[in-house]
Order: sequence, then C-alpha cells, then structure tokens
Amino acid sequence: GIQFNRLYPADVFRTNLLMVCHLLEAAHQHRVTKLVNIGSACVYSDQLQGPYQEKDFLSGPMHPSVQYYGLSKRALYVGAQAYREQHRLHSIHLVLANLFGPGDTFDPRMSHAISSMLPRFYEAAQQHKPEVVCWGTGKTVREFLYVEDCAEAIVRATERYDEGEPLNVGTGVGITMRETAELIGEAVSFQGRITWDTAQPDGAPYKVMDVSRMRQALQFTPPTSMHEWLRRTVEWFAAHDEAQLV
Repeated sequence: GIQFNRLYPADVFRTNLLMVCHLLEAAHQHRVTKLVNIGSACVYSDQLQGPYQEKDFLSGPMHPSVQYYGLSKRALYVGAQAYREQHRLHSIHLVLANLFGPGDTFDPRMSHAISSMLPRFYEAAQQHKPEVVCWGTGKTVREFLYVEDCAEAIVRATERYDEGEPLNVGTGVGITMRETAELIGEAVSFQGRITWDTAQPDGAPYKVMDVSRMRQALQFTPPTSMHEWLRRTVEWFAAHDEAQLV
C-alpha cells in the first residue's frame, strides 16, 4: 500500500472516489435491498490510542502512507449515510483488518504486508539464499485476518447486522512485522537470516482494532491460528502462483 500510494497518489484518489459515487448511485437507482460496504482499518488515525473502536472511525488524520486510499473508505461510509438519510438506502459498513490467504495478489507493486513478503521468503528458501531483506524496523504492529474467516464474517454481517455504525472485522490481536516475518520464514522452511532495512519506511506504527462489537453482533470469532493461515497460504502459493516470483 505504501509503494502504490507514493507512486500514484492522484490516480488512487480519483479512481476510488469515482468508484464510491458510482457504487452508491447505482445501489440507489437499482433499489438494492441491502448494500454491504467493505472498508479498511487504514482509515483509523495513527494518533489514536488503540485498539481502535468504531466510534473513532472519522477521528483524526490518517497516516500519510494511506491517506489517499483511506479517504475513499471514509467517503464510502459518509456517502452511504447520506443516501440512507435522503433515499433510505439500507447499507452497512464493515471495517476489515489486513487480509491475506489463497488467491491474494503477490505482485510486489500491488501487494500488502504478508503477500509482499511471502514470495521473497519462498524464493529464498527454494534457492537456499542466506538472507531476506525486509523493509523498516520490524517494530510496527499489525492485525491480520485470514480470507476465509473474513468471508464468513461478511456473510454473517449480511444476515445479522443492520446498524448504521461501522463494524470492525478482525481478530483483535496484534503482531509485530518482525514476528510476522519469522512466522513466514518458518512456514516456507527458510534457514537464512532476516535483515531489516531501516532506511525504508515502516508505515503506520500500529493498526489493531477492537472487535468486541463484532463478536457480539455476529456471534463469531475467527477460529484459525496464524500458523494455520500461513501454512494454507504457502501451500496455495506453491501450487498456483510461483510464476509471480520476482
């Protein structure tokens, strides 16, 4: 996300805001019974005290690395509220943690966190390389959600959640990028060392959400472990996506 926003800020801003406007108007014109909007945890300001609660969804500035993309996600929520007020459009807004899993985008120009690190660790393990270099300090904290668990939560929210307030969807558990890199290394049987390039950006220092409302509203807690998530993702990558290695 950092690389894409830094290189194409105007494109990100224009494309996403146009998408928001077209989506809401189309839902209204076609009399959609219920619109399930998908948001992102990047909208929470890194100046807040986490874990982030839904009441702070619009509070404070976003981290510069995600502000152009994040603005469209805030706009989607505010726009849906406007359509609810004027046209009685029935919509909900789900705020998702960082996703990963089978079928992810592993292109380094578009990938995020785990999906950008996994191919490099996999290649290093296969070729017995002595080192993998990761960006930043490794101290930043992230919350990850396996894609199948996310899908289950979205289905449950579609069936059970009707409130206008956003709903955080995640595990509520934070993990440092250093720990994440080590887990990825274990998952691909990488035997070398992990080096951190501190000249490169870290991004927002902390992104973990409070998911207590999700547990209550959806009667759901993601059941799989980080180790299991990564094992499944590596298996899928090895079978389908090695051609994307760079």
